[in-house]
Amino acid sequence: MRYWMALALALACGLAAAARAQEVEQVYRVQVPGTEAGILMRLCPAPGGPAPLVVINHGSPARAADRPHMRLTECGSEAVRWFTSRGFAAALPLRRRYGASGGEWAEGFGRCQQADYARAGRETARDILAAIEAARRLPAVRGDRPVVVVGQSA
Repeated sequence: MRYWMALALALACGLAAAARAQEVEQVYRVQVPGTEAGILMRLCPAPGGPAPLVVINHGSPARAADRPHMRLTECGSEAVRWFTSRGFAAALPLRRRYGASGGEWAEGFGRCQQADYARAGRETARDILAAIEAARRLPAVRGDRPVVVVGQSA
């Protein structure tokens, strides 16, 4: 009898833990301060509860026409799994005017002869900072820990 009770308790605890992990993975709309735009952000929790944060940024497509078709990175992607297996919660923002994120495209740098890369970089940083600030307030994130920010391409 004790065996069956212990087995039932272990099974119930395992199912409850799996349900909690699935409940935390969500997509959020994040307001970008100083703009009327919001961006989308997926949060992928680390196993075992609140964790330090990594923000994994997407790159820019080779063709501008492909920007509207971009999607949020999935929690099962290789980069996300690498970080979550090491105890990080991963935030995956989709910056302004990429995919379903709203607003105007803020990363334009102008013509090559008079390019303003600094302005484009500041606008990208504004979106990333909005994602960091929003994610740090979520239960799956240890908001008191330093944040790792990684990305590619842009």
